[in-house]
Amino acid sequence: MAKYKVKHTSILHNGTLYKEGSIIELDEKHAAKLEDFVEPLPNKTSAKPKTETQNKTQTSKSTAKPKTQNKTETSKDETDSDKDGEQDGGVNNDK
Repeated sequence: MAKYKVKHTSILHNGTLYKEGSIIELDEKHAAKLEDFVEPLPNKTSAKPKTETQNKTQTSKSTAKPKTQNKTETSKDETDSDKDGEQDGGVNNDK
């Protein structure tokens, strides 16, 4: 008998109510009849490598540094001085 996860509804099987998300053990005959309402669970041996891969992926994502963007804001006064023909790169040379 294989294990299945109940989906989309509740199932009454052999006098026991299995709610959506519950785990139920079914033989192939019953699983075939309920194929729209159950999904097979992976074997424990095949689930472990997948989990290790997921952990490695999550670790590498968490160590990555977020990208930052530097934005420069120009005030209205600075843009007015640029219009007058004075473009000194932001340095104030007034003496």
